[in-house]
Amino acid sequence: MACLSRAAFAGQHNPSHPLDRFLFQSFAVVIDPKVSMTLNSTVQTTTNQNFLLTIAGGPGKAGDVIALYAPANVDPNTVLFVKYIQGNQIPGYVGTGNGTYTFTLLNLRTDSKFVLITGGLGSNLQAPNFTIIAQSPVITNTNVNQPTQGHLAVTQDPTTMLISWTTKNSAKPTAKWATTQTYTRADICGAPANGTGYFDPGSLHTAAMTGLQPSTKYYYVYGSDADGYALEAFFTTAPASGDQSLVKIIMSADMGQSQVDGANEPGKDEENSIPVTNAIASEIANGYTLNVHNGDLSYADGFLADWDNYYEQISVFTRYLPFMTVPGNHERDTYNSGDAFTFPGSNDARGECGIVYTRQQSMPQQPGQSKPIMATAGSWGLRSYYSFEYGPIHFLQYDSESPFAEGTLQRQ
Repeated sequence: MACLSRAAFAGQHNPSHPLDRFLFQSFAVVIDPKVSMTLNSTVQTTTNQNFLLTIAGGPGKAGDVIALYAPANVDPNTVLFVKYIQGNQIPGYVGTGNGTYTFTLLNLRTDSKFVLITGGLGSNLQAPNFTIIAQSPVITNTNVNQPTQGHLAVTQDPTTMLISWTTKNSAKPTAKWATTQTYTRADICGAPANGTGYFDPGSLHTAAMTGLQPSTKYYYVYGSDADGYALEAFFTTAPASGDQSLVKIIMSADMGQSQVDGANEPGKDEENSIPVTNAIASEIANGYTLNVHNGDLSYADGFLADWDNYYEQISVFTRYLPFMTVPGNHERDTYNSGDAFTFPGSNDARGECGIVYTRQQSMPQQPGQSKPIMATAGSWGLRSYYSFEYGPIHFLQYDSESPFAEGTLQRQ
């Protein structure tokens, strides 16, 4: 079986992200003592923790913005907030300035706070005048090295399975043994990914579970003795090579992610990613053992905190099904960075240029290749195509975003 992995054609279009409307804007900070923002708790201990925010004395405008900054002390004119809602999403707020809203916070490995921003999303969108007039107490994160975002991957060795996860800086990650990598602002090609959309990814750990037998169900945990372990999960290995047993595989593409608390939704069209995620997870009980996802994963489009939300969302199935991927235009397509599409305006990845994807996804390497390499000198042309065996099936994972003309490495 051959799998031609191809996301939507990387044509000239302007990807829309809910945070786009805040790009290139300035934020004044003028705290109004008559406005208060309080929380039911100021301590975060786990991922997907709910916080009840209460606002009193606010302007009561539909276009008011309630946003979450992480870290709490970030300069609002340097890095954007990671999520927001508008005033008209808070029951009873418009016209009164009072209301409550329950936010679900991922473990973003840092402290955070909410702010109330005025002057933005009303009728004057072309020239907004953003002012932060109130802020909540700081939410202190007491569990920054909680192992989150677990996702499995098979390798070219059928006796080995990889598990990858994220912490802030766990010193001794293990699922017996593990390696750690990350990326920084300097690794990324362009804006907004290396500017106002940048978010610290933490430490990205990958461990190999070796000596596995075919068609066998394994239970496992990952994390560290010092910082704790994730809840137990399981996977089932593929049949032996040449074994003609039935294998059940889920094929997917172009999924995206969505905030479970309704944040970041204006102009967003990925709400259905949550029921799709849950539908895939429900098929684990029906004997499915592999998910092949052919491009366009998170649609972060340069707002890198969305990758945290994406991996946490899909972990309900990626901790049980190996998650085999290739990049699409929304992971890779950055003008003049060595990808297959070099025309001006081709920037669907919004500066990510495949760096974020390749550091997050531990896919099989080409023979003799110890890590993703440049396809052409001086470019960010990462080699993201590969093949692998899964029982009776040989998968060819083509990367439509890397050069594939006659004479290129991928064409060979």
